[in-house]
Amino acid sequence: MTIQNQPAVFYVNAALFDCDGTLVNSTGAISEFWRDFGKTRPHVNPEEIIRTSHGCRTFDVIAKWSPEDAIEEQVTQWEGDIPDSFGQYAKPIPGAVELVKSFDKFSKEETENAKQRWAIVTSGTLPLATKWLKLLTIQKPDCFITAEKVTKGKPHPMGYQSARNTLGYEDSNKKVVVFEDAPAGITAGKGAGAMVVEFTLSVLCTLA
Repeated sequence: MTIQNQPAVFYVNAALFDCDGTLVNSTGAISEFWRDFGKTRPHVNPEEIIRTSHGCRTFDVIAKWSPEDAIEEQVTQWEGDIPDSFGQYAKPIPGAVELVKSFDKFSKEETENAKQRWAIVTSGTLPLATKWLKLLTIQKPDCFITAEKVTKGKPHPMGYQSARNTLGYEDSNKKVVVFEDAPAGITAGKGAGAMVVEFTLSVLCTLA
């Protein structure tokens, strides 16, 4: 059987992007963070965390593996330090930056009041995600959903549903596309009633 790669054309009202693994390949940086985290915590298995937690909030992972460290302010600080300490292991996803900037340009030129029709929904904290965007030279969107803004992380659809509502496309009849790479995020996007474009295959989030 011959598989042909043909472009797919579809029309949507808005686009929602994950960050880690979708806009920036941060796997190496995040992996080094977990290995460093586990050096002083013998009860933590960094390689198992790396294998199973992609797309999940760092706070949720730490709450499972090292509950005594699950302090929100502390976790936020740790995440914010990742680009500074391990940023050399991160790099942009090819084509992703151009795609995001094209959505931003379209919003400014083709919509009333230059209303943005795209957003970022990430399991990362605000300090972490902001530094990744700086690395990517992407301007922070008006709708920027980070870990602090939800009480239930991916695979729960809360983040993506919040973005839909903020952009004014909460109606399920409005077509919204989600760009994701992690099973947890893919599940969240589908749960929010969006079309999901999967960037890569990854491991399952098994926090339960």
